[in-house]
Amino acid sequence: MHKPSSQTSRPNIVFFLLDDLGIKDLGCYGSAFHESPRINQMAAEGMRFTNAYASHPVCGPSRTAILSGRSPGRLGVTNIGGKIAGAGVPWPKVLQEAGYATCFVGKWHMGSRESVLESGFDVNVAGCEIGQPSDFYYPYRFYDDGRACDGDVPDMADGKPGDYLTDKLTDKALDFVEAHQEEPFLVYLSYYQTHKPRIAPAQGKKEHVAHFQQKLAGMPEPAGPTTRVEVHGEAQTVECLVQRNAEFAGQIKAVDDNVGRVLDRLEELGLAENTIVIFTADQGSVCTSEEFMVSSQQPYRLGKAWMFDGGLRVPFLVRW
Repeated sequence: MHKPSSQTSRPNIVFFLLDDLGIKDLGCYGSAFHESPRINQMAAEGMRFTNAYASHPVCGPSRTAILSGRSPGRLGVTNIGGKIAGAGVPWPKVLQEAGYATCFVGKWHMGSRESVLESGFDVNVAGCEIGQPSDFYYPYRFYDDGRACDGDVPDMADGKPGDYLTDKLTDKALDFVEAHQEEPFLVYLSYYQTHKPRIAPAQGKKEHVAHFQQKLAGMPEPAGPTTRVEVHGEAQTVECLVQRNAEFAGQIKAVDDNVGRVLDRLEELGLAENTIVIFTADQGSVCTSEEFMVSSQQPYRLGKAWMFDGGLRVPFLVRW
């Protein structure tokens, strides 16, 4: 078992970034339907922040702010896609220049593949300008606004039918950890989940979805309404008031299992005591629009894409 060379070793960093996950979507923040035991464990062992806000309620601007430390408004990045070029010196670049081995895995959505490396990452696995796949099962085709793109999620061709994207991204992150365990490292693990895939339903792993469907079958019907019409000025939408989506719950469970895999491997390698683990999300989950809504952030208002607490409050956990 590898041990850090001394108690003064520079800490490793594992940064989990989720896509479309609101503060009320985890058990450690009060969800009674979704199941996240390993993330709950991380919260119990570390610090659970209760007033963490994303800088923007859609992914690209929020992700750009997280990486650059600058607000989307000042950067002029206010639409769905982000843009890291011209945003200053991203903090992974600072770590890279200080001697850290750095790896990005997963959803980028802030520019080209080259911009990942330019932002301070030695290795880029799967990061590019596209924000979501069509399906979380192999071969993970990319779609952009419903049109097939010319290629699959990059760097993931070594799969087979039945492989699940979040599992395989974690495999590649753990490969990097094991290869660089003798030096300080940053692993920025940016799952494409829990964003709804473009073509498939809000796709959890099949075995998890079956579990939550069974759980739903044993639950009483909600006593009150499950949706309401929310009006704000000239804008109007349908808001979900309950968490009862088995596919979305299955996505969260898949992420939770993989967070657990990372925590377990750090422990097995003797790295846990010298690794800062951070878990957060880019904005709230999709709680509006009858076609797309998958969760509820009640008692907070609305969700992704809205400048209310449901769209901006996110989980934020730190364990060291």
